[in-house]
Amino acid sequence: MGGEWSYLEREPSPDPWWANAQPSTSRNVLSRAGEDTENKEDERTCEKVKDEEMDAFKQEIIRKRELRHAAISSIQNEMKKLRSDLAEERTLRKAAEEERDNLIKVKSNDALLQQVEKLKQDLEEEINNKKAIEEERDRLKEKENELEAVEQQVRALKEVTTIGKEMLKIRELQVKELKKKLEEIEIILPNAPEGLRLEYEQQIQNIHKLRELYEQRALATRTQHQQERERDEAKINMLEVKVNELQEEIQEHKDKTAGFEEKILHFEGDIEEKTNQIETLQDQLYSSNLECRSLKSQMKIINDLFSQVLAGPEFDLDRLTRLLKENHGLITDLTTMGDSNEVAALLIDIAEKADGETILGIKEKEEGDVSVCKEKEEIAANLSKVWRVLVELLSHHKEVSRNNAGSESCYKSVDTPSGPRLVISVSQTYLTLKDLILEKNSLVKEVGRLKTLNGHLETRMHSQERRLSIVSTELKKTWSVVSKLRAQHKQLHNHEKILRYELQHKRQMLTELKQELEHCREKWDRARQKKYTIRRRLETTSK
Repeated sequence: MGGEWSYLEREPSPDPWWANAQPSTSRNVLSRAGEDTENKEDERTCEKVKDEEMDAFKQEIIRKRELRHAAISSIQNEMKKLRSDLAEERTLRKAAEEERDNLIKVKSNDALLQQVEKLKQDLEEEINNKKAIEEERDRLKEKENELEAVEQQVRALKEVTTIGKEMLKIRELQVKELKKKLEEIEIILPNAPEGLRLEYEQQIQNIHKLRELYEQRALATRTQHQQERERDEAKINMLEVKVNELQEEIQEHKDKTAGFEEKILHFEGDIEEKTNQIETLQDQLYSSNLECRSLKSQMKIINDLFSQVLAGPEFDLDRLTRLLKENHGLITDLTTMGDSNEVAALLIDIAEKADGETILGIKEKEEGDVSVCKEKEEIAANLSKVWRVLVELLSHHKEVSRNNAGSESCYKSVDTPSGPRLVISVSQTYLTLKDLILEKNSLVKEVGRLKTLNGHLETRMHSQERRLSIVSTELKKTWSVVSKLRAQHKQLHNHEKILRYELQHKRQMLTELKQELEHCREKWDRARQKKYTIRRRLETTSK
């Protein structure tokens, strides 16, 4: 035990990176044997001192352990007190939170009740407005029907008045003729008997009375017709004003619906564009994720290979670089045209060939730190070869990186004896990495912004769809009103036919009156002939 301690104290640690500065293993073994024989006495004294130090150290450890146990017990007691206090505080906090929740619920219920009352009031106002609009429409329909009926009555009255005027003209003409005839008879028969005079006077009075009656009736009909006409004109003016107002409202509603339809179409186009942009960004993000995964898998494979080369048994790196140079064209073709998995499989096959063709010369490992030192020396010796292999692998990716990165490539050209050659540049790789990270962040922000915009547009679209449904219901109602108007138009058409039939019946009555007038003329002619005969008889008697 003491020999090993002194040996570890005096043994210098080997430097794995400087192979020339390290002594050989055989010299170290001889020096150790000489030192062991010379320093046996020193070791014994050191052992005694160490034993005494160990006893003191153990007593100190025991004393510290007791102090630690005491401190732990006091801390446990304090922890129990704190836990009890914490439990009490938690109960109090729960009670306070419950009270707060109850208050919040009461307030929220009051607010909800107020909102519900407001909504009820708004709904009642809307229902009242709709009822008022429907009542106005019904009134307007009734007024239109009344207007059409009044127009028909006015037309019928106009026809009746024209017919009455014609009849009055005919009667006036007949009266004038009768007057002329009476005057002639009076002139012819100045010496007629008194009975005939009395009869003629009574007939003349009767004719005057009839004339007065006809004139009074005509005046009454004219005044009544004029009053009815004025009333109808006032009603027509009122109805025309209401019709114009309703037409303006209908036009405004049509304009609003057209504007809403245009907005809906515009929003639909915007939504389609945004969805297309989101799909393209998602495709780009998916492709970039796939590329990152493939690159990660390739880097993992390359790291595994180099860790196998560095930490594994002896490996012929010269052979590996020679195989890589031989397969340079195949690797470049696969990196430009093929898949990343094929490139990785080809690299693994090349590594297995180089490993299989090498002569394995694994020696037995020495005990302790000798084997560790040798392993580190081998790693340090292989670093330059590994670097050459890495440069050779990266040179295969030269054309692809030029095509993809362009001016922002990860390589820089270095003049070598064999000509200019591309070498990895830390600054260029850092810049490209920074640009890619910034581009990724900008794409993430753009995707988030487009998602929020899409949500906003969806809400706008739903609101416009609700408005469209309301407008469609209003259109259905207006179409129902149009159908009712058509039904009323049919009824009016039927009423017009009835009026035409009545007019035809009145014309037949006029023809009958004309026939009666002709019959009266015939009677007058007969009476005139009788008078003529009476006059002849009187003349004969007088002679």
